[in-house]
Amino acid sequence: PSTVADTGQNGIIAGRNAYPTVILDEFQDTSPIQLALFLKLARFAKKVYWVGDIKQAIYGFRGSDTELMQAILQALPGMGGTKEVLPS
Repeated sequence: PSTVADTGQNGIIAGRNAYPTVILDEFQDTSPIQLALFLKLARFAKKVYWVGDIKQAIYGFRGSDTELMQAILQALPGMGGTKEVLPS
């Protein structure tokens, strides 16, 4: 079993599979900094879910970029992931 340890000033060290699930909701409104953080957290999860709808993007004024979502969708097969589109 993996553990998560608080190292004080140095941050948190987590082992693989330390988290059962990591979810990023409203992915269409993710900024590059948020994506970088999520990708780092995702390394420590058993399952990762990305949820978003590009047509609902509203936070471009604060740095979100729908191209990030497109890039991840294209990269999913190489990351061992799959894409599922839910019915409208």
